[in-house]
Amino acid sequence: MKEMMNNAPDTADRFGILMETNPLPTYIFEVATLHFLMVNTAALHLYGYTREEFLSLTLADIRPPEEVQRLIESIHTAPADIYIADGWKHKKKNGEILDVEISSHTLALNGKNARLVVVRDMTEERKAKRMLKESEERYRRFFEEDLSGDFISTVEGKLLECNPAFARIFGFATIAQALDTPAHNFYANPEERKEFLRVLQEHQHIENHEIEMVRLDGTHITIIENVNGIFNERNELISLRGYVFDITERKRLETQLLQAQKMQGIGVLAGGIAHHFNNILGIILAQASVLKRAANDAQRINEIATTIADTVHRGAELTQQLLAFAQERDTEIAPLAVNDVLRDVMRLLHNTLPKDIQLHTTFADGLPPIFINRMQLHQTVLRMCMNAREAMAKGGALTITTALAEGTAVRALLPKETARQYIAIAVTDTGIGMTAAVKDRIYEPFFTTKGMANVKGLGLSLVHGIVTRNHGAIDVQSEAGKGTTFVLYFPAIEEADEDEFLHPAKKESAAQSTILFIEDEEMLGVVAKSTLEDAGYIVLWAKDGEQAVALYKEHHKEIALVITDMGLPKLGGWEVFEQLRALNPKVQVVIASGFIADNLKRQMLEHGAMDIINKPYRLEDLLARVKKILM
Repeated sequence: MKEMMNNAPDTADRFGILMETNPLPTYIFEVATLHFLMVNTAALHLYGYTREEFLSLTLADIRPPEEVQRLIESIHTAPADIYIADGWKHKKKNGEILDVEISSHTLALNGKNARLVVVRDMTEERKAKRMLKESEERYRRFFEEDLSGDFISTVEGKLLECNPAFARIFGFATIAQALDTPAHNFYANPEERKEFLRVLQEHQHIENHEIEMVRLDGTHITIIENVNGIFNERNELISLRGYVFDITERKRLETQLLQAQKMQGIGVLAGGIAHHFNNILGIILAQASVLKRAANDAQRINEIATTIADTVHRGAELTQQLLAFAQERDTEIAPLAVNDVLRDVMRLLHNTLPKDIQLHTTFADGLPPIFINRMQLHQTVLRMCMNAREAMAKGGALTITTALAEGTAVRALLPKETARQYIAIAVTDTGIGMTAAVKDRIYEPFFTTKGMANVKGLGLSLVHGIVTRNHGAIDVQSEAGKGTTFVLYFPAIEEADEDEFLHPAKKESAAQSTILFIEDEEMLGVVAKSTLEDAGYIVLWAKDGEQAVALYKEHHKEIALVITDMGLPKLGGWEVFEQLRALNPKVQVVIASGFIADNLKRQMLEHGAMDIINKPYRLEDLLARVKKILM
């Protein structure tokens, strides 16, 4: 037993074994002198010294100079039992500074008062924490200072987070006020919220979606929103994260610019149109003179009357073209023969283009129709031709062609469309062409290649908007100095679709054939009443709005159709329309006017107007409309 005790390792050996097997850097130093007494291999690896080098150092040698005084003070104040301290910095042999956490306690080693220290290197952990904190701080600043309105919400519409920009965009004084408001309150139409969630569920994200929304005070604003959906493991939408931009002011400025561009176009067309109207008036005056000399020649009188009627119709068409160009008139789409519209454009261009620009056309035969608003197509092609005119200041050639294109050839431009065939309209000029940089920006609403003092031509953003709204596409080929070709593609109507549109199921015949005709213009009233009566209708003629309402009250059971002018004495056409609807919500009304504002026209059609006919109208056209409604 005594021999075994004599062979037992002494205290230093025991400490040596424990220290060396400890995976954490460990050393022992003498409190009085701060000299190291023992060190393990883990510490040597950490600090970069050999054992001899380390044991020749003092505790102060592994500290940055600025921490030595703090070290000395802490040694004398540290408790004798286990002491854990964070926030210390140690220095490696190569000068690198470490963030460390130490655990120490006092002990006696070979008769010396010493302390054992275990070191944990916290450098990487603290670096990661600092980076995380900095990242969180950057995110917080970005979230709070971002000009876009950032938000997180539940599917039910509870806002979980939003930044100050979101609150400002929607008119809230504070973020807290915004968070207390359900998301569906921001929508002008609650159904749009449902459709928004349906699309998000289907596509998982929504990008650059333009929508009208509502501020706290009820003001309507235009918003661009980008939203990502968050889904659970069952692919159920559980929350939304996104951001919005308020583009209301940009839309207002864009509208002003586009209107200015349209008025510039009217200025370009004005000379040709005035010339055309002078020709029309000249024809009418000439025929009126001949009419006086042909008083006894019935056949000649009939020919003259036909010529005058045709000439007036040409003038009315010019008026409609000019109104359509000046305003975005929102009329219903219909199957349209492209070549017929282009021939109308050609007639206008012949009187507008300067003589040093040659006009050429090649129209393919037998093209199927397209669904589009006639005025919009007319407006689009005319605008492109006027742009081509501006590109040929020194003369040249303008060529317009039409062709049938297979859907596969257009698929690169329209990957989401599925039409089998497209009608291609190409507008080619021999003008100055475009560089690649210009070509990349031609559809921007505010982009122009000319200085503000000499802005000519028309922006292509309107053209692009009309084409895309009608499921079409635009392709452009151009090089500087080598001219430009724009090709518009519109989906062709399949034969079955065309038949359904053009030949809907017939309505039942009207029970009565009495028509209330409301017109204050005496000569037009006499002729129209006579024409309708010759076609077999009973006609009640009212010359002002009040008389019209009175006649309808008296004869509403017999009256099958009402034809009313808009500009009437006593009661205007709109007031008459409303009063007749109040008497009979199913009343059938045709509106006649030289011009009706788009919003009023939409209102009338939405409230039950059967049709709108432009004045001046051919009596044959009026009869055709009546027969169609009462057949």
